[in-house]
This record gives sequence, structure tokens and C-alpha cells, in this order.
Amino acid sequence: MNVKNYFLLFLLLAAASAYTAEKAEDTEFNNELSHRQNTSAAGVATITVTDQQGNALSNVKVTEIVSKQEYISDDNGRFTCNLSDETRYFYAVDKYHKLANYGRLQPDQRQLQIRLEPGARVVSGQVVDTEGKPVPATTVEAIPMGHCVLSDNEGQFVIGWLPSWEPRSGICLMTRNVERNLAAIVDISRQTETIEIELAPALTLTGTVTNPEGVPFLGARVGALSLRKWRWGYFMLQSIYTDDKGRFEFPVLPQLQEYELTIRAENCLDECFTIGQLNTIKETEEIAPIALHRKQDTANFIEYGQLFVNVVDEDSRPIDITEIHLWDAKDHLIADKESFVVTSTDKPGFYRIEEIPTGYYHVCSINEQGYAPFHRTDVLIEKDSINTINCILSRGGTIEGHVVNEQGKHVEGMPVLIKSPLYCRRDLITDENGRFYADYMPDMHYSVVAEPESESPYETAVFRGDVLCGQKDIKIVIHNKKGTRLGASLIGENLPGFEGIEINLDTSQTKGKQILFCFFDYEQRPSRNCIIQLSEKAQKLAAKDIVIVAIQASTIDEKTFNEWAKGQNISFPVGMIEADEEQTRIKWGVKSLPWLILTDRKHIVRAEGLAFSELNEKLKTINKERSN
Repeated sequence: MNVKNYFLLFLLLAAASAYTAEKAEDTEFNNELSHRQNTSAAGVATITVTDQQGNALSNVKVTEIVSKQEYISDDNGRFTCNLSDETRYFYAVDKYHKLANYGRLQPDQRQLQIRLEPGARVVSGQVVDTEGKPVPATTVEAIPMGHCVLSDNEGQFVIGWLPSWEPRSGICLMTRNVERNLAAIVDISRQTETIEIELAPALTLTGTVTNPEGVPFLGARVGALSLRKWRWGYFMLQSIYTDDKGRFEFPVLPQLQEYELTIRAENCLDECFTIGQLNTIKETEEIAPIALHRKQDTANFIEYGQLFVNVVDEDSRPIDITEIHLWDAKDHLIADKESFVVTSTDKPGFYRIEEIPTGYYHVCSINEQGYAPFHRTDVLIEKDSINTINCILSRGGTIEGHVVNEQGKHVEGMPVLIKSPLYCRRDLITDENGRFYADYMPDMHYSVVAEPESESPYETAVFRGDVLCGQKDIKIVIHNKKGTRLGASLIGENLPGFEGIEINLDTSQTKGKQILFCFFDYEQRPSRNCIIQLSEKAQKLAAKDIVIVAIQASTIDEKTFNEWAKGQNISFPVGMIEADEEQTRIKWGVKSLPWLILTDRKHIVRAEGLAFSELNEKLKTINKERSN
């Protein structure tokens, strides 16, 4: 069964999230639904948490990803847990030593050692309701990685990850409290260390799936995906099955987001339904009925075949997988990826994949966490064939390096691309020392590229020469774009003038008040999300004598822009850069979008480039300094 073609190869624990969503499809669709839900006890496992040197770590909080059950390691670094059929992934974070990692328990394992790695980014915070009261037992999930923790009785939580886990497009924290039907989702920056997350009434998505004749479809799998802002993919929030009335329901979802539904059923074509950006707060969103189409209903008849794969490690031990990927080459430059869920057989590590359209495929690949990606070229699928591919997964190698600018200074947050004709690694981003690190790399020849975002002042830079696994000294020097100048920091300075910006701002209403500027581009989803968040908080900020001013950072059609702004129910002034966009951005120190600038009451800039989620902490700091 193929799923929608997406190009993001998920990081680390995103595999655990995908596993949760897809687990039920490891059985045949015609099995009883009760069999899919079976989680009978499968024994007891002992988990040990250590550092990289093997020293036991006590008092470390560990979360089992599927059940969201939490454990604490004892003085020997150990804890025991009862296993179910779905117990696979454990995530651990040590706040005090800034260590983190995850471990995967194979089906036949009863002991597991989780070696925590240093250098983790750790974020601590508190979950509160609209009255500012702590909300315990709330799931806090890092998106799109997929690992999560629970808030304690005071609403406090600690979550962390290794820099290599971070996607290039940023991270969000999604919080959901089922008991009180509250939810929220907030962006965080790489500098965020503490955060307060305010929950709001949640959204429930409901709908009906039918067959072509309009009869309710029992047992169709419906997946809810977040399309928040990841350029190369999506994030699977939840996967459920329709009831005997064809109904499905996704409760406790954050409001004002963009969602997509994927629907699968036996002998039917996959369906994809994009809900789009929800701009109004409501308790329930009813989706229009979704009609599935049988495969034989298509105009062009397609024959299907099957494939068997035998997956083992370098010591011939079977490896548990959930899916494979087949790449159908359209020409010498373009290949479409289709993902197929595997079905287990009686032999460990031996899997059957059914309902594959017949024909030649450019590459068969397996991406399993903890191993280098496996690739086999030129795979033929025939109608009645029983071809078997033997797949030996290795641990692969590593590639390390750093990125500097023309002045020799380290460049933090720079996306780095490592690619070969068969494999492309897009999830790397430089840390505060400008370094990048890629592990589990197949043994190939690579090129390495520093690939800035479109709004970055830097040009794309390519490392000269082939790169092989094991190299640690790769140095990439990036140059400013021709004619581009970087704006200086405004912190500690008076506000620049509004020359070149068209805005109706009454200065008498800002006198003696703090101002929060937001430079944004309404054509970019992160900017739209930021404006929506500001609109939600406008009244509370106004009560604290904080004036919001939003500025569209590029010239666009005024009528279209005004219609969009009106639809957001924005209560604060919104303007637009109308002359010399580049010079105006430089003058205001805008380095990316959205870009927040916060002043004190004397209109001296006190913070810039902060994430919306950091605003409360920054305001507390400014008020504390003022009182002193």
C-alpha cells in the first residue's frame, strides 16, 4: 500500500511516532479489529541508563513512546517495565548533565542499555491554563521528532534532544491534556531554555468515510497529519480506524492549525484530504464525507505483485522494520518515492510486501533508526513473482565538519546537505560552534553543501572535493550574497525611523508603553502562525501596556493583503514595507522572518530575533531589571 510521496527522512524518534501510527497495519486488513488492538503482556524488560563511558545514571526520567509511560532510573541506572506487543522505543533526558538519547527494544530483547550522549539541548518549563494555573499530566511533545514527556503535579516538564536530531525548519512543542480537553502548539528557537505554555480549549476533527456507493466504511485507517511548517514533510499526530458507521474522531488538537487526513482501506485507493488553515476557534470541525474508490475503478488497470525482504544486521541477527521505500525513476533526474508497509512472516526478519504496482523500480531502500540506510538498485516487481531481497544493514560511518563566514566566525543554524546519487541527508544544521555531525552514513562518495534559507544573507557554498565516511575536518566557508549587507543589532538602541514603511500608528498610544514589532511575510506559514498567535494574545499584552505592531516585510498586492489581514481579526496596527525592502530590513536588523523586536517603555530595544514562546520570559526579565 503506497502512502503520499513525502521527501523528509524523519529524524531519530520520528520513527517511533510513525511506528505508533502504522502499527495496526502489520496485520492483514481482514483480521478482526480487536486483534489489531491486542496489547497483551509480553514479559518484563530491564532497562539500564548510562553515559557514553558506561557509568550508571540515576534519577533519569525515561518515557516509553507508545504508551507514554514514564520511569525513573534507580541508583544502578535501572528500571523494569512490563512489555506489551507495542513496547519498542524509550526516550531519556538528563537535565542536569544535558544528556539525551533514545533506545529501541527489539521484539526478542528483555534487556536494553540506553547510552546518553552529551551536548543535549534541554528545555524546561511549565504548562498552565488560561488562568495561569498549573496543568499536570499534560503530554509535551517535540515536533517533528516525536518524543514526549508528561508534566508533573506542578505542571513542570523537562524535554531535550541532541542537536543532530533537529530539522532544518525549526521545532515546535505540542501540548495536549485529554482530561480537560486543552491543547497548544508553540514554536521554540535554538536559544530557548525555559518556556511557559498556556493551554487553550482544544479542537476535535470528525468525519465519515464511505465506499463509492455512499455506504459507511468500517475499518478504514485515518491518519491526522500536521502541516505546520516542515518544508520536506509532515508529522503524523494520530492514526485511528473508522467505526461501523464509518465515523472517525480526532480529539484534543491545537486550534488554528493546518491539518491533512490520509485514508487507507483494503482494495481501495489511498485518499488524501487537506483541511487547510483553520482560522476560527471552534469545538468541533466536521469534515465533508470522504468517499473511497476501489482500485479496479480506475480507468487504467494496474497489475500488482509482491516482494519479500530478509533484513539482518552485520552479525546476521534479524532486524525489525515497519516499511520499505521503492523509487520509481521517471527520468535521469526525477524519482518518485512510494512507501510500503511490510507484513511479518513466521521467520524473524523476513517480511512480505503486497500490492506493489508491477514494473522496474530505480531503488529499493530501507531507513531504520540506528543503521545506515540500505539501497538496492534496479528492482523488478512482476505479477506472480516471489523475489527476495537480502538486506544487510550496517551501522555506517560518520562525517563531521564546520561552517564559517568570510570573517572566520562560526555560523550557527546553517542547514547542511550531504548527498550522493543514491542518498541525501537533509536534517543537519550547525550548532553554536558552527559544527555539523552526520552518523549512520552509508559507505559512498558524497558532496557537502551549506544551503542557507532563502531569506539568509549568505550564498550557497559547496565543499570542494569528494567526502568519505570518517572525515572530521570538513570546513565550508560561506560568503555574503552580492550586494547584501547585514544589519547591526539594535539591542540597546533607539528605534529606527519608519521611512519606507506605510503604517497607521498613533504615537500617542505608544507613549510610555512597550512595543512588540513583528516583521513577517504572510505568504510564509511560520509568519502566518506568528501573527495568529499575536492576535490571540493581543488583549492580554495590551493589559500589560504592550503595543503590538506588525509589518509585512515585502511589497505585495495591497487588496489581497488587506483581505487576509481582515480575515484574521487583527486588532493591532499592520503596515507594509513599500520602498527599498533590503535597506529597510537592514536598518531594522531583520535577519529572518518572522522577526520579533521588543522595546522597553522608553522604546529602547531590549530583545530581537526571539521566538514567540520566549516572550513571557523576556518580559519578566525586563520588568525585573526595571524594578531593580
